[in-house]
Amino acid sequence: MEIELAQYQQYFNQRVKLNLEFWNQHPPRSALGFDNFRKAIEFGAHFSGTEHLTAQLLVHTSQNLIDYKNIAEWIHLIDSLSQSVAAPLSLSLGCVKALLLWHLGSYQQALHTLDIIQEKAVKVNQSPIIAYTQYIYCLVHYSLEEYTPAEKNGQLALAFFSHPPQSVPLIEVYNALGMVQFAQKVYAQAKKHFENSRKLALETNTPISIARATNNLAAIEEQEGNYRKAFDYFGRAAQIFSSNGCTYDLIKTEVSRARLHQKLGHHTQAAAFWERVQALQSEIPDNTPLYTAIRQLISMNE
Repeated sequence: MEIELAQYQQYFNQRVKLNLEFWNQHPPRSALGFDNFRKAIEFGAHFSGTEHLTAQLLVHTSQNLIDYKNIAEWIHLIDSLSQSVAAPLSLSLGCVKALLLWHLGSYQQALHTLDIIQEKAVKVNQSPIIAYTQYIYCLVHYSLEEYTPAEKNGQLALAFFSHPPQSVPLIEVYNALGMVQFAQKVYAQAKKHFENSRKLALETNTPISIARATNNLAAIEEQEGNYRKAFDYFGRAAQIFSSNGCTYDLIKTEVSRARLHQKLGHHTQAAAFWERVQALQSEIPDNTPLYTAIRQLISMNE
């Protein structure tokens, strides 16, 4: 098994390297995401004891390569792959499906999927899968404004992935816990989590994760009254989101910049950013989950 795990670790690193190289060159990410997703599953299915590494790759890929306009396609791909792999890998796929349902805003479906995955993972003693379910539970409860269970689940995931430290999942777990703390206005603790997420993302050269953590740090700086630094961080995040085709993330950042300019009485700059938001929104097809999410975001800040 040690040889098999070493081989798969090498393959895992190769897949992530290919993803990172592609992110830096080609903004439309879906095609490569689908390809690497399939290859990781097909390759991992040949090895025993690789479920943890596969889960890392799946969650990392889904977080950084999905196009919000194509979530339904990803879910269809996951459902079809789940039927052709053994139980441990199907549990990893189940985690990603729950994550995508969270992105869609289908929170109850996500919780139902997580409950099923966690029950199966406990029965077969798949600790890594259990840890990933805790992380996704954290995201879902956060979105439902259920901060106590969100914090509990996030801390359980953090404890597992910290011993030994595992950069790929820790990037996302720290960011999730930071969002939970920010929502409760515990800004000092939220800032530490976002800084940890950004540090690991920089070390692993993961542009989109760097941008998300930077964007969240900008919100902290705004709360602390450091407006110049907030604008700087928002600008850095927006540049990465724009370069990587992350429409929803980019719109969130531009809304934040418009709102902050408006708050400071910079009406000309605020109007320019609102125009930018409207232009970006016009690129999104009506009657899609992404369009609905953007409309909700804009209406909350108008």
